[in-house]
Amino acid sequence: MQTRELIKRLQEADPSGQEEVCVDNHDIWFVSSVNAFYDGALESLIRDGKKIVGARRTRNGCKVLIRCLSIEEAIQNDPMLVIDYSELGQEMHQEYQGIDERSRKEILVIRRKTKHNHLLSHLYFQVPDLRKLDHDYVSATAMAFLIEKLEGVQFETKLGDPSIYDQEEVFWKKHIEICLALGDKTLKLSFVG
Repeated sequence: MQTRELIKRLQEADPSGQEEVCVDNHDIWFVSSVNAFYDGALESLIRDGKKIVGARRTRNGCKVLIRCLSIEEAIQNDPMLVIDYSELGQEMHQEYQGIDERSRKEILVIRRKTKHNHLLSHLYFQVPDLRKLDHDYVSATAMAFLIEKLEGVQFETKLGDPSIYDQEEVFWKKHIEICLALGDKTLKLSFVG
């Protein structure tokens, strides 16, 4: 469907221009013009009125890309996203809130595990002798430290910024003191500054 046809149909569906637009119940996040070959060949349906009579795939020209974002995907980007359920009845409010809370918990667990693995890699790189200690002990010590001292530390990245991974590395080098006692087989992590 070409842009002018989409605009015509949108105006027919909502002459006031005030209604929300969605694709499969998901909000439209952004619209941009890209090359037809971006993210694979463009698929077009060939119509005769309302009937589909054929199709075509092409990598030539340009296309308007409409990218949607579901609430679940938005929660992945921001687990603390505020969601308004006030226009739902009690039962649907509870159902959707339950779904969203499960999504929040899942993404926070994934983020914690990812950060924990990154922290472990960082510690082993900074102090290679840590490998002489029991891995489960080092892992548990790192997780306890992460929860107690680093849980609230968040990094954001914008185009051109260092990655979150790189920002964590710089932060940890500056703020984590690693004390290893091989004789006692103990590891102590302290937050500095």
